[in-house]
Order: sequence, then structure tokens, then C-alpha cells
Amino acid sequence: MNLLFYTYLIKNFQMKMRSISHCLNKQLAEICQRSFQLEELSHRVKQLLPENLVTECYVGSFNKGCLVLTTTNAVWATQLRYILPELRDRLRKEAGIYQLSSIKITVTTPTFQHEKPIQHQKNALSEKAKATIVHESQQCTYEPLQKALLRLADHESSQTS
Repeated sequence: MNLLFYTYLIKNFQMKMRSISHCLNKQLAEICQRSFQLEELSHRVKQLLPENLVTECYVGSFNKGCLVLTTTNAVWATQLRYILPELRDRLRKEAGIYQLSSIKITVTTPTFQHEKPIQHQKNALSEKAKATIVHESQQCTYEPLQKALLRLADHESSQTS
């Protein structure tokens, strides 16, 4: 989608929100306005990011000239750090954010999980492996190791029974 279409969507959404904001108190209206500004800034930032970072990077805040970009992975944060000087310059020149003085990157943990919890799988020894452990324990002259090997073979036998 092109920039003109996004601009149309944002303007249309802002007009709808303006009519809603008349019903809200002043503080809530300011929060809504700040939200729209951050959304617009986020759109500008994403236009200038490399394709692989667009879905991994979010605008966290913009206060007193400091833009905070947030990602959920240190790998993405490292890639962002490499492009920071160029991104800062392009945001100033191309996006018209002249008050931008610095960009900080934070790594946050996601508040939800997409993946299923990991189920721990019990690894069982084969009968041949157990027999080998018992045989080697009988050959071992170091008593603590011999006992540990026998416990391992016995523990595995009691787990599978």
C-alpha cells in the first residue's frame, strides 16, 4: 500500500476519533492524541526500516527528542544498532522529525506466548544400553563410579517398569 492510502486511513481515523474525543474529558483526549502521534511515528519508522526488521520493531515512546524502539529479541536489537545512525538521519531528513536527538533500543519480553509449553520428554535407555552400563560397572575398579553406574541402570529399569 502506498503512503497516500495510509495517510488517508490515518486522517479518516483521526476525524472519527475527534468526534469521539468531544465526549471524553481533556486528559483522555490528550492520551488519544498522543496515541495517534505515536502510531503515525511508528508508521514513518517502519517505512525506513529494512524489511526484516519491520515486523520485529515497535516505537515504544518519543519524549524530549529521544525515540525508544522496542524489540523482543537481542538479535533484532543488534541489527537495529547497526543501522541507528542512518535511521536517525533519515528520520530527520525524510520524515521531518527534526527534534530527534537520540534513539534508544530496548529488548522486552513478550507478554504472551505463541508457542505451546515445552513438554519434557523422558529419555529411556534401551535394554542393550542398560546391559552395557551394568557390564562396565562390573569392570570398573573405582567404587563410587561403579555404584553410580549400577544406580543409573537400576533407575532406568525402575522408570520403565
